[in-house]
Amino acid sequence: MKYAVLADIHGNLQALETVLSDAAKQGADGYIFAGDYCLSGPYPNECLKVIREMPNAYIVRGNEESYLEKLNGTDPKTWTDGQMQISYYSYRAVPKENRDYLEALPHTIDIACSGVSIHIAHDRSAFLGKIEGTHWSSFLFGEKYGNAPVTKEQLDNGIRKDNDADEMLQERLRELPDGVYIFGHTHIQWSYRSKDGRIVLINPGSCGLPLDCLAGTVPYVILEVSDDGKVSVDERRVTFDVKGYAESLTKSAQYEQAKVWTKVIMKEILTAREHLMPFLRFLEEYANRIGDSRRPFAVETWEKGYEIWNRTIQPYRAIIVDLDRTLLHSDKSITDDTKKVLSDWQEAGAQVFIASARPERAITEYRDALGVTSVVTLNGARSVTPHGTEANAISTESAAAILAELEAIPGTVISIEAESGLYSNIDIPIWQPIVTEDLAGVAKRDAVYKILASHPDMPPESLAVPMPDDVYCTVADRKLIQFMARTATKWNGILQLLQNAGIPAEQAVYFGDDNDDIEPIVKCGLGVAVANALPEVKTKADAVTLSNDEDGVAVFLRRLEDGFFCK
Repeated sequence: MKYAVLADIHGNLQALETVLSDAAKQGADGYIFAGDYCLSGPYPNECLKVIREMPNAYIVRGNEESYLEKLNGTDPKTWTDGQMQISYYSYRAVPKENRDYLEALPHTIDIACSGVSIHIAHDRSAFLGKIEGTHWSSFLFGEKYGNAPVTKEQLDNGIRKDNDADEMLQERLRELPDGVYIFGHTHIQWSYRSKDGRIVLINPGSCGLPLDCLAGTVPYVILEVSDDGKVSVDERRVTFDVKGYAESLTKSAQYEQAKVWTKVIMKEILTAREHLMPFLRFLEEYANRIGDSRRPFAVETWEKGYEIWNRTIQPYRAIIVDLDRTLLHSDKSITDDTKKVLSDWQEAGAQVFIASARPERAITEYRDALGVTSVVTLNGARSVTPHGTEANAISTESAAAILAELEAIPGTVISIEAESGLYSNIDIPIWQPIVTEDLAGVAKRDAVYKILASHPDMPPESLAVPMPDDVYCTVADRKLIQFMARTATKWNGILQLLQNAGIPAEQAVYFGDDNDDIEPIVKCGLGVAVANALPEVKTKADAVTLSNDEDGVAVFLRRLEDGFFCK
């Protein structure tokens, strides 16, 4: 006999159907469901319909079903707190017929197959009682690690302790009658056979919301009992589109009615890690801090507490943005929404930096609007922090050599970004340069940070004149060629800002669109291209967001907060 063993479906219809499809391929001819069919996912009633139609099925009740029962006889007009929103949603989503069915389910079921006793419950305490100690459930529920979600290494260490060193568990196992004991609740796939072979413990993991740090799959177990009573356990994991499911949650009625809960659940499904218990632990501390004694938590405490907690768990401490064609709209504006998102990150402790090809005078407006104190200007030729300025100028000799080569090409428009301002050989109204025929003279008396050139009849690449070894050139915006000292790169400038702030590169997010953004996109912890970026930039990025005119930076940062991007 082959049983497909599932638990903790939590309204995730897509995962349930995926697992049942695999179970059919494995030849399952019986089904065991170990509780928790509602709450957390938007399709509890649809899941119940599928489960009730399964043949040869043994179904026990979970703790989530009890939460629905507690709402019986209460007035929906009083359903106003924040913490219970997910229960309110599930109660409304499950009609009375199926609620009555859930309430009638037994808490435990015992069956026999080929002489083997199989015991089914939602929580293993039904068999083993409450076990105190160092076993892995302590790790899962944050008793050892406070508000931080448990890592795979910590979880594995906890499981090893449970298998090998938890004397209390071993003592309880010796007290149990022979047989197979099936339970769920912890959302961790785990099985164990006692050393004498009498006892088999099985937790199939959560079909709908796995928390065992293996993102992109959902677990269940095939339990096979042969005719001669031999028991085999196949822990299976089925590939599942967690990002697609999380995206569907944002469009569900549950998202509108229980937004905070759904956002926490999205983090869990995307990372396969426990977030709810750390969040609730933080929320308790936050409520006590603000003097809110109401339990369940009021909506305002629930929502504000989530906003603060969500920012504290972000792994990124620096947000670095290019300006033109990345952060700025085509009309050179920044929307209030983008300002708000960046302000929220700053409030949470992250620093926002600007890294631009613009000179400092053309950044001041945006720096002040965003409350930014550190900027990379002129593609890294000058980096400005509260502690001073780092300059990477072209040497006097190299500047003179490049200018001579460019001036030898008739019709070339040449500009110099120098210490005393912008100079050009013709008037460029949009830039408002100082017009002069003696650019070489400017280069002799001033530090030169950048030389720019274009030609009305030639592509910018054709102006890549012979250069000294200490200079390099790039094409910007498909219009200009720009020459800079080899030490003057956006990445070098960004490194200066990060080092000044004491932030490692892996904790930085970079947004850009052009060739000079490729290096920081690759070398920062998370590199993001806007949709209007050059194709070669997008191929190097970890992710592509919406265009600059669609507030792509703000949209991505919000999705990052909700856990959508996992590098």
